[in-house]
Amino acid sequence: MNRPSIDSPFRSLIGMGEIQAVYKQGMASKLSNAFGSLLFLLAGGYVLYYGLNYKNVYPDVAATNTPFIVGFALILIGAGGYWAWTLFSRWNEVAVLYQNGFAHFNGRDVTSFQWNDITSITAKVTRMTVYHFIPAGTMRKYIFESPSARLKLDGTLSGVDELVNQIRQNVFPIMVNRLSQELNAGKTLSFGPISISRTEGIRSKNKKYAWADVAGLRVVNGILEVVPKKKGLFGRISSDIGFIPNLDILIALSTDMIRQHNQNS
Repeated sequence: MNRPSIDSPFRSLIGMGEIQAVYKQGMASKLSNAFGSLLFLLAGGYVLYYGLNYKNVYPDVAATNTPFIVGFALILIGAGGYWAWTLFSRWNEVAVLYQNGFAHFNGRDVTSFQWNDITSITAKVTRMTVYHFIPAGTMRKYIFESPSARLKLDGTLSGVDELVNQIRQNVFPIMVNRLSQELNAGKTLSFGPISISRTEGIRSKNKKYAWADVAGLRVVNGILEVVPKKKGLFGRISSDIGFIPNLDILIALSTDMIRQHNQNS
C-alpha cells in the first residue's frame, strides 16, 4: 500500500514504520447519517411549526402546552444540527494502521499512538434488537489513551472492528508483560471499577474475593462477572465492560493468578 501523499494530514508523523492498512468512512455510513440528521431537522421543523400555530387550533390550552411543544422541537432541531455538524466535520475521517502504531484524522486534527505508549483500551459493542430478536443496528464505543493523548472511535469508520482487533493484538503482549511485572511486584492494579492484587485477590467497591475463592471470570451480555467457586459466597462481583479499561488484560492476569493459586493449594 502506498504511503500518504505530501498533502496527507499524516505526513509529519515519525517513527510509525510502514503502513499496514487504511480505514475510511464508508459511503453507506455517510448517507445513513446524513439521512438521520435530515430526518431530525425536518421533524423538528414540523413540530416547531405545529407548536407556533397550536394556539389557533387549541386556544384554551395553548398557554400551557405551546412551550413544551416548542421546546421539544428545538431539542430535535438541535440534535439534528449537531448530528449534521459532526457528520460533515468528520467527512474525511481516516485511520491508518502502521507497523509501530496507529493514527487517526477526524477532519481537523491528527491523533497518533505508538504501541508502547498506549496505556488503556476500553471497548464496548452493543448489538441492538427490537422485541429481542429483530436486529436494529450496532453501537460501538472504543476509547484509547496514552499519557499524552485520548481518542474515541465509534462505528463511522468502515472496518473499525478489524482496526481495533489489530490494535489490541499489537498492544496486548506489551501491556500484559508490563502490568504482570507490576502485579508480581506487589502493586494493586486498577481496571476502572475493579482492582486486583497478588495478595488480596480481586475487588470491586466493598466486595472482594481471594484468588482461592474464584473459579474464573466471564463476560455475559456485556457484563463482566467474577464467578466464585462456591454458590452464594458473598455478593457476586460484576461490572459493565464499557467501564472497564484493558478488559482482556484484566482477564488474562486474573486467570493467571487463579491458576497459580490452584497449583499451590
